[in-house]
Amino acid sequence: MAKKHKHEEHENHERWLVSYADFITLLFAFFVVLYASADKSDAKTKAVEESIRSSLHMVLEGGGGADLINLQTGAVIAGLGTHRIDGSPIDMQRYYQKQLESKLTQEQRGKTIQEIDHDLNGVRIRLIDTNLFDPGSVILNPASLDGLGKIVEILRKSKHEVIIEGHTDNQQVTGGAIPSNWELGALRATSVLRFMVENYKFPLKRISATSFADTRPLTGNDTPEGRARNRRIEIYVLTKDKNKKD
Repeated sequence: MAKKHKHEEHENHERWLVSYADFITLLFAFFVVLYASADKSDAKTKAVEESIRSSLHMVLEGGGGADLINLQTGAVIAGLGTHRIDGSPIDMQRYYQKQLESKLTQEQRGKTIQEIDHDLNGVRIRLIDTNLFDPGSVILNPASLDGLGKIVEILRKSKHEVIIEGHTDNQQVTGGAIPSNWELGALRATSVLRFMVENYKFPLKRISATSFADTRPLTGNDTPEGRARNRRIEIYVLTKDKNKKD
């Protein structure tokens, strides 16, 4: 019986085409990114930078070294581990968190600060309304002034615009000279503003006050805990320097 001969397998000389195709794909992606970054829209560019920074921040929380690049100028923006008073909202939030932790005692933070957060336009320092004011009152509680004063000292170091927002729960104001939650929120916000200006000489051109009453709740108003969280003063620090020209 004749033996079957195995056919010798020939080497594939066209495998380089796979690597070449991968290279072309990466090169195409590279030029797409360059084209996209050439868009001169400040709003779009800042949104992209903020998105990248947010994503990297979540992955490398507390990391120290990676730098981000401004898509328009090519300049280094900031390292992920830095704390900048004049950087992006994330940078500013970390700066204020660090300052608040170092300047206020743990007891003062617990009684004064509800939380600190950021959005695309700035940083929000939420204050616990129930410790700043007695029920139905628009006069600052003396026990809260020391902690509030330390917050004001930190805010004075920046050159950013600050908006004091008064927020309430949905319970109607009864009796007294305050007709509605709109006035209650406004008077409490302006009480904080006056404290900042009269006691710490906070620049008038950088501060304002407004009331949102019960229109922007953080949670439901169907429980005492929810209503207590919704009653708050928010110090909104805008990212953009008000005095800086575009």
